[in-house]
Amino acid sequence: TADIADEGDDNFTCFAWDGFHIFDTLVLGKTTPKQNAEALLMMARKYQIATNHIIYDATRARYINDYIPDAIPYISAASPRGMYKYEASRLKDECYLRLVQMLNRGYISMSEDIAGKTYIHNVMKQHITFFNEFVEECSVVRFNKVRNGRQSLLTKKEMNKMLGKGRSMDVLDPMAMRMLPILEYAY
Repeated sequence: TADIADEGDDNFTCFAWDGFHIFDTLVLGKTTPKQNAEALLMMARKYQIATNHIIYDATRARYINDYIPDAIPYISAASPRGMYKYEASRLKDECYLRLVQMLNRGYISMSEDIAGKTYIHNVMKQHITFFNEFVEECSVVRFNKVRNGRQSLLTKKEMNKMLGKGRSMDVLDPMAMRMLPILEYAY
């Protein structure tokens, strides 16, 4: 899964998964569309991951399919589509609801090497570990009930403000994308 960032201060963050276990990551600062596609292909080749198992943030990066035609675009503003689609306003909300369930039940893990690895973000003066960034990002996830009774995440701007230090949800977003293939299954 990859949170693509080729503009602004956000990181390109890519996770390699074995089931629901993160065993490798790649973080890049400012990149170009071609560099993003090459990084995804490099990770796929390194671990013999089929390109049709790559899930990427396509909100502003639909171009990835020009380089990797069978990669799976994740469009956060799309309509929810899984078993619990009537509980969420958007696809991102649905994936985050699933992610919260998975985390609360202890179904997601990361290798100790990744957890202790330094997470570098160009807007931060001090470095932080992946695990600590993960915990800080988890601490700002909030849902609101909207008029139709569905749940909606706070806006990206609101969560980023609570996260502070000019950061975005660059670690949790690709984790939420991992929920996309399992949305049709019961919790």
